[in-house]
Amino acid sequence: MGEPADWDPPLDGKPRRGSWGWWPPTLWSFDELSKLAINLGIIALFILTSLVIVEATFEDTVIVEPVIVPKALAEAGYDGKAVAQKLVAQVGRISQESSSSRQKVEFGGESRFADAAAIRVPSSELSLRSLVTLLRNFLDIPDNRITGELTLAYPGELNAAPQFTLALHFVNAGKPSFYKPRQSPNIDELIEAAAHDVAEEYDPVARGAYLLDLSKRSSPSDKPRATEAAREFDAMIGRLLGKVDDRTLPWILNLQGLRLQHQGKSLEAHELLERILREYPTFGMGYANAADALERGAPMAASRDVELRQRNRDEVALEYYRQALRFASGYAVIHNNIGVYLVRRERTLEGIEEFRKAAQLDPKYAPAQANWGMALAVLAEKKIPSPKESIEPEELCERRWILPDASRERLIEAVGKLRRASELDSRWPDIYSSWGEALVRLADPSSRTFRPEIEAAMVKLREALRIRDTFAEASRNLGFAYERLGENAEATRWYIKAIGQDPKDRKTYRGLGCTLPRLGTGEARMAFDAAYEDIRELNAIP
Repeated sequence: MGEPADWDPPLDGKPRRGSWGWWPPTLWSFDELSKLAINLGIIALFILTSLVIVEATFEDTVIVEPVIVPKALAEAGYDGKAVAQKLVAQVGRISQESSSSRQKVEFGGESRFADAAAIRVPSSELSLRSLVTLLRNFLDIPDNRITGELTLAYPGELNAAPQFTLALHFVNAGKPSFYKPRQSPNIDELIEAAAHDVAEEYDPVARGAYLLDLSKRSSPSDKPRATEAAREFDAMIGRLLGKVDDRTLPWILNLQGLRLQHQGKSLEAHELLERILREYPTFGMGYANAADALERGAPMAASRDVELRQRNRDEVALEYYRQALRFASGYAVIHNNIGVYLVRRERTLEGIEEFRKAAQLDPKYAPAQANWGMALAVLAEKKIPSPKESIEPEELCERRWILPDASRERLIEAVGKLRRASELDSRWPDIYSSWGEALVRLADPSSRTFRPEIEAAMVKLREALRIRDTFAEASRNLGFAYERLGENAEATRWYIKAIGQDPKDRKTYRGLGCTLPRLGTGEARMAFDAAYEDIRELNAIP
């Protein structure tokens, strides 16, 4: 049988036999076909492995299906996908605002959705996630899914507001599914409450930290919400203690310890933290919070280590912090707490280095930015001459406002850090008080903008007092501001008010010692009486 007319003999002179000669040249031998099959197998194995890795990467993804809604609501803009998107947005807000957006760093891998990316509404667009979802469904792989139905009911009473009910169905991988209904006359409040249910189910640590933050708010306008958040937090902890897995339990107990500290129960807090460390000896956050409890006055007898109990409080706290860094060096909050510890012991430069590390780990962690700014302001303070120096009192008062170039540079840097901290967390009065004080000290009396600069500082200080109306430091700094403007009677009033709020602050007495001698006897008496009235009303004293 002759070869095809268009057949070219192989270069090696060996003819290709059989029907293979009619196939493409790469398939003319069984060996070459085998090689192709092997290559295809390797490619298929690579693709399968990649999909498995992708599937594992997104295994905690929570799919929120469009919610079933009545037609009337859909026509009003609350269609099923819109409600689901609002729910996801609320969950994302809880996650982002939990401990000022730092839970991804603070809680590390323990956070099951450290940002809103892990919980989503299915997209109609083709994407890697949608392909993974399709693959999981095809292979019948269990996943986390939320479905829901929103209903509307009109009570029989005349003019009564309609009641909305949102029933969410949680389908959890490897766990029994369950329903959680919520009811409210306000649909947005209803969605927010349902978002808390989602957060508690998939990341109770993030929700707990969020509620704990809310419970600490102290401004008059926030107190009702803070009280409600504290109640919700305590109820959530009660539900979770017998329910969460062993991985999550130390974090829940840790939050409970922080709550006890906030309530002033330092002994109970330290005992709970010691229990955590006995059962979870590599739990870094436990060591950090045990150190903080000692800083807040927990008795040394609470320490689990007999050798540590025989040492002084500072040494024990420092040892706890060392253990915290050993097991959790990547947590911004630990570096921040160590920084605070060091600054309190006048090791300010070392403290600033810890704040810098915390800010690097989590640029959105407001306490690190704020403490960094406040530490810089401490470094910028003018050293008060010792009593051995022969300086007139008035000259000593005036020298408080003289700023060397290095101090001015530090204050300018401090203002930048405090401004950034206020952008991240506008609820912390210390930020505004320190910011206002820095602006007062930076103001140049020879400048035409001197008074506007002081008035800008006063805006910050009054914001601090709006958040916490009994904040002695802010009251004292307002005294500084009025003193710089030469309004000594008003400065005296604020100084005396600050003394009523904190009788141990030496800087306040120093300011009062400067303003009172500048007033006439009658004027000083009137300023003192006016301030005393404020103190009496504040403390309800006769």
